[in-house]
Amino acid sequence: MKKLIFIFILSFPVFLYAQQGGHKNSGNIRKDRPFGIAACIGGGNLLGMSLDYFVIPQLNVEVGFGISQYIAVKYHFAGGSDIRWSPYIGLGYGMPIKSIREASDEYFSGKYSNGVIAVPVGVHFIQKKGFSFSVEGVMGIVHYSDHYSYNYEKSLDRTELFPSFGIRFGYHF
Repeated sequence: MKKLIFIFILSFPVFLYAQQGGHKNSGNIRKDRPFGIAACIGGGNLLGMSLDYFVIPQLNVEVGFGISQYIAVKYHFAGGSDIRWSPYIGLGYGMPIKSIREASDEYFSGKYSNGVIAVPVGVHFIQKKGFSFSVEGVMGIVHYSDHYSYNYEKSLDRTELFPSFGIRFGYHF
């Protein structure tokens, strides 16, 4: 529950910035419709929703919640005027809602992580009427401690890389 409150507090500035104005018709769709909401499958939050805001047409701040929560900053290479498709790269931090443990771990003494550092790479599409779509690949870096100890051995610290893939469908206001 604390993690959900933390993500909500982080997403509050996104809501505030989104209330600043309507559609300006500046010729840049990411400037005209900066605030977005999307349904996500895979990627940073596995299954859930995300909120994003284009601070400038090239820079996007995103928070997501669902099976896990995350916050990410993404740089769009083609954020210029009248460009609907834009490749991007970013950096994010995610936290699972529950600890994931192995089925054989009867004593709840398995792997614990403080979160995941993620590097998303993808492409984003947005229509003039607001429909948005993105596809991304994410390389996750997780550092965890394996607290299972036999005969009071000290815990093992490990770092692992894991790839993931995500799709988002949403609307930009």
